[in-house]
Amino acid sequence: MAAVPGGVLGGIALGTIVVLLGYHVLRALAPAHLKPQEPLLDAGTSGYDDDRPA
Repeated sequence: MAAVPGGVLGGIALGTIVVLLGYHVLRALAPAHLKPQEPLLDAGTSGYDDDRPA
């Protein structure tokens, strides 16, 4: 698979591309209950530990 001028795409580069493409394809095909949902925290909350005593 020649994808770069004068070279062949393989090894780690090819594996990275395959993993990224696979992730995005599977995410697009996922049923609705597996897709990302609204965050659990409010917009003004930075974390779960904000109310602990100092």
